[in-house]
Amino acid sequence: MPKLPVESEEIVMRRITSHLQSHWPNALYHVDFGSGANLTKAQAGKQIMLNGRRGHPDIVIYEVRGSFAGLAIEVKRESERIYKRDGTPVTEHVGEQMKYLGEMAARGWYAVFGVGAPDCIQLIDDYLGGKLEPESDQD
Repeated sequence: MPKLPVESEEIVMRRITSHLQSHWPNALYHVDFGSGANLTKAQAGKQIMLNGRRGHPDIVIYEVRGSFAGLAIEVKRESERIYKRDGTPVTEHVGEQMKYLGEMAARGWYAVFGVGAPDCIQLIDDYLGGKLEPESDQD
């Protein structure tokens, strides 16, 4: 059986936002415009200039659930790895993303990596449905 092509990050983001709009229409959320987009050099420069630091998550849901202030997801495509075999971040940028998610978690957010649209959608449904507890393992 041939392997299906891996969806681009843009397609993954579209699937996730379509799910949010259809299943959680009243949820307040923001999607990072640069996520999966092919920005021009000028646009990328503006994005860097306006955002004081790197690593901001791709999706931020501004809905309190339980003891969590909100949900933050750094979206990765199905084929993307987060860790090397030795347990370190696969790239410096992923390390920056891990640090940012850790800082958000320290401030009361449920902040995680999501790999592929199905994983991210499940995270969103579990979070907004009130199924996640503070003791849950966060990446």
